[in-house]
Amino acid sequence: MKRRIAFHFFSLDQGGVERMRIALSHELLARGYDVDFVLVKKQGELLPLVPAGVRIVDLGSSRTATSLLPLARYLKKERPDALFSSMGPQNVMAIIARRLVGAKGWLGVMQHNALSAEAKAGISLQQALVPLSYRVFLPGADGVFAVSAGVADDMARATGFEREKIGVLYNPACPEGLDPDALPRVDHAFFDSGDPVVIGCGRLVAQKGWDTLLQAFAQVVERRAARLLILGVGPEEEALKAQAEALGLSDHVAFMGFQSNPAAWMVRSNLFVMSSRYEGFGNVIVEALAVGTAVVSTDCNYGPSEILDGGRYGALVPVGDPASMADAIVASLEKPVDRKRLMARAKEFSVAHVVDNYLRAAFGDEQRQAA
Repeated sequence: MKRRIAFHFFSLDQGGVERMRIALSHELLARGYDVDFVLVKKQGELLPLVPAGVRIVDLGSSRTATSLLPLARYLKKERPDALFSSMGPQNVMAIIARRLVGAKGWLGVMQHNALSAEAKAGISLQQALVPLSYRVFLPGADGVFAVSAGVADDMARATGFEREKIGVLYNPACPEGLDPDALPRVDHAFFDSGDPVVIGCGRLVAQKGWDTLLQAFAQVVERRAARLLILGVGPEEEALKAQAEALGLSDHVAFMGFQSNPAAWMVRSNLFVMSSRYEGFGNVIVEALAVGTAVVSTDCNYGPSEILDGGRYGALVPVGDPASMADAIVASLEKPVDRKRLMARAKEFSVAHVVDNYLRAAFGDEQRQAA
């Protein structure tokens, strides 16, 4: 009988967690596993990218808190062999739901961002209460994981949960079989301008530090010709456009909205910049390396320094420091790029390698058995 692996998360809105689950599902289907996406709410720009073999289970809730009973019913009826839950509120609901129905399948919970940073950011009351909830409920999971060692360290400090009991499962951020030279060609006037193109990609939210990038880029264009493309959508979009105009960047910056294939844009760009205030891992850095594009990133907690090996594979700059970011952008645009070296680093975060680690976490030595 085939093994069924379920992934529990909120929705398929644009985000790193959602893209990561899609990448994992491709590989798991290819290996013969059944895959469920158990969503609090069936919505999001990434729905069309879900592989045909994935079963989407819509819990039909508007909020995580009201998804408890539908999730419990799913676990009781479908009995997946393994359930990987993502994000704090969903993780707590998964642990409680399994306890309610006494489900026997393996349960692993994943923390994708630093708990301390999320609590301070005041994303929501529910998110702010996650560290306290974790103190109570984490022992009810079979496996507790973070996407980087830094997030695991922060998780232990924030919850009192033993650090040695928190595993690290890196994100599958390097698409399997990606050939940068075979990506579809995307067109934009900036690529034909003769100026180097800098690109950023991610949700337009305060966490991502786009305001810092715009301030830095205003300093860059005072020193040399360059253009900036920003891929993504989010609540900060109008404010960021207004900031770009106020900085005199209207002719130098373009907001491209949601793009289903950001790698195709990265490969045509000269430099990728991530300006985040905090991260759990930083998938987009690996995606840029995978197509051989140079990287500048904030040295934020947590993830970028691990991916870039302390600066060996890209420049690291302090968080919230436009001047340092501008210096790094200018310096990076003037340096030759060893694309093969960057692409080799990205492969250390390949989908196949990460799936092996996920299966080993859930099934131990049986992980290589065909489903």
